[in-house]
Amino acid sequence: MSFGFGVLKKHYELTPLFSLIGGVCVMAGSYIGYALITKSDVVVNRSANPFPWDKVDPSKPQKLFTVSQKWTAIPELEQLRREIGSPASPNS
Repeated sequence: MSFGFGVLKKHYELTPLFSLIGGVCVMAGSYIGYALITKSDVVVNRSANPFPWDKVDPSKPQKLFTVSQKWTAIPELEQLRREIGSPASPNS
């Protein structure tokens, strides 16, 4: 038995099933395309920079809206950074 328009003409009750499955496939493909274009955690181009989050400046706020928050260094963390030789935080 081959599946095609002939089957839908002969068994018209299968038309909603084929329509729903086709619609779901189109919507799933659309979401995949949307995620590839707009989402920052999806990386398609591995040759350029596979870790773009390494270039984030910690001194600038990354939130769209921040209410009454100011970044301050944690003294214990700064001490640990000095002990292990890690670069200091940008505000110290």
